[in-house]
Amino acid sequence: MNLRDLLRLRAAGAGKVELVEKTVTGNPTAFTTAVAKNLRSLVIPFTYTWEGSGNPTPQNQRPISGVSAITVFHSGADISHPEEVTVSLGDVYYGGSLDAVSGVLTLDRIGFTKRISDYSNKTVFDDIVYYVFERLTDLEVRNNSSQICSIAKYSWNDQTQVIDHFYMYTSPSEVRTRLLLYLLPGADESTEFTAVAPLAEPLVVQLEPAELAALVGENHLWTDTSGENTVVYLDKGDVGS
Repeated sequence: MNLRDLLRLRAAGAGKVELVEKTVTGNPTAFTTAVAKNLRSLVIPFTYTWEGSGNPTPQNQRPISGVSAITVFHSGADISHPEEVTVSLGDVYYGGSLDAVSGVLTLDRIGFTKRISDYSNKTVFDDIVYYVFERLTDLEVRNNSSQICSIAKYSWNDQTQVIDHFYMYTSPSEVRTRLLLYLLPGADESTEFTAVAPLAEPLVVQLEPAELAALVGENHLWTDTSGENTVVYLDKGDVGS
């Protein structure tokens, strides 16, 4: 390569700017960039809302609400009138994370809303009524204390001494998740309840991606969820010489 070719190559590369990925976490988040490019990712964790206090019973119901949509708020330096983008999840979910940019929804919990009268079979003892809800899902759930129910307390080991309790489990012989509900006699079987359990393995759902572009200069981004978001955006790196 002669000197003229070398100078030509240098001149062609002199105006190129390398773009690098940068990451910020929080809710809200704030960052500054020199380029107006689409975000590389925006990962938003979310979970259920559990109202009330104390042990849940049919008389002390503690409603559990899932998430069906997430709203992203984005602005420049003036945060008084942000742009709003609402991403529908397509259903009600009870825990996981959404990458709004790629549309990848990762679920780590599953929830069921039933009436007591939806039971598959029922056994009446002297001091308790035992309800079985069969084949809730073909997904495997974990047996642990992070299971919650709006009308009963979780109890896996002691099934006879705890009043108003429940648990979910997956049969080892086949993927068949059951919910077992033990209540005092006299409960109104028209009562609706929600139960939530962690999944043994995450479930991935593909949603429609959202276009979210950074503004040149100052950016503020937040969501109507309570967890810390992770934003990956582009900015100028070193200038070629």
